[in-house]
Amino acid sequence: SDRTAADLVYEGDLSVVNGVAAGLTFRAGADGAGYTANIDAGGLVKLWRPGRDIAVYATPIVQGRTYHLKVQATGSRIQVWLDHGASPVIDAVDTTYGGGRVGLNVHEGTATVQRLSLS
Repeated sequence: SDRTAADLVYEGDLSVVNGVAAGLTFRAGADGAGYTANIDAGGLVKLWRPGRDIAVYATPIVQGRTYHLKVQATGSRIQVWLDHGASPVIDAVDTTYGGGRVGLNVHEGTATVQRLSLS
């Protein structure tokens, strides 16, 4: 997307229809390199950037089921919530990317994404 943000709340409903993962990409450059928070059919919620998994949270992820994923990035702190939980499942610090584009990421498969919100 051409929409950019630094500090943000980015959320949506994601489902891995088949394949490996679906996620929200943010603070990305024009080449797509930035942060991604995703649901992974291997049983993970993952926050990563190219070349590094920043944090993972192990939980069953069922293909075809819809999950609500929410990311809040404030300065170097990045938090990720799953399914409207009261507490983030990931709370990490990384200073690699300070701002950039938002988008979506699907890895080796098909996904559905609905009700995206960026503030």
